[in-house]
Amino acid sequence: MSPDNQEVYDSTEVARHFDEALGWIDRGEQAALLSIASTVRGKRLLDIGVGTGRTFGLLSLLSDSYIGIDYSMAMVSACRHKYPEADIRLGDARDLSPFDNDSVDFVLFSFNGIDTLDESGRRSALEEIHRVLDDGGVFVFSTLNKDGCSYGEKPLQLHRPGQPWDRRLKTFARFLWRNSVDPLRHVRRYRNWRSARLRTIDVDGWAMKPLSVLDFSLVNHFVTLERLREELESVRFDIVAIYESGNADIHPISPEARRSTTDWFHVVARKSEPCDRENMR
Repeated sequence: MSPDNQEVYDSTEVARHFDEALGWIDRGEQAALLSIASTVRGKRLLDIGVGTGRTFGLLSLLSDSYIGIDYSMAMVSACRHKYPEADIRLGDARDLSPFDNDSVDFVLFSFNGIDTLDESGRRSALEEIHRVLDDGGVFVFSTLNKDGCSYGEKPLQLHRPGQPWDRRLKTFARFLWRNSVDPLRHVRRYRNWRSARLRTIDVDGWAMKPLSVLDFSLVNHFVTLERLREELESVRFDIVAIYESGNADIHPISPEARRSTTDWFHVVARKSEPCDRENMR
């Protein structure tokens, strides 16, 4: 996680914001986790970026062998308070040295948590996750799509990029209410966006850009579908399925698809077993 993003997540106010999240983020996440539930049931689970414990409530139904980690002490404290029975630790996805090689069977990194890392940190996290997974172990994570509607958001936008205008009276009323109870909201969002824009990186296949969540205080990683496949292959993960975000009917993206406009991806990957790695050489 970049120092700037770490500072944001270390805030107790941000921890309270995420404390309200319960259950599935969307049907894409639900589909991804249900697809591997029977495989990882009763196995050793590592939950990275556990936050205030949303995913503990889901994964504790699968196994008693559960460890959750988060970079933010504020998040760890909130999660421990909420779930005192859970094994929640301060930890960094880029350095999983407290965990031995091949020591877990399933790793989850949900809610686009891996996108808080810059490109080099993302690579380190993928390599560390590969190391701690046992052969054939499963890795599920979500990541923002560079071709999705969250890419290129701006503070004064009245609708999300790539989506049609929402002209409903209810939407307009909510807009007025939010700005009446927080009159400095747009000033804060514009100031944060302008500052974050200075740290923007936009290259072929991936980018680091500000995201409207938490008033543009975060700079997040985005990746295209093709780049996502390439980076997983380079770290010796086999892609089992990639699901689109949202709450419509969810189906895995075709392995032949070269592009998707979903907002983010839910990825199910498997660590290559030794025999598979030999064949890849």
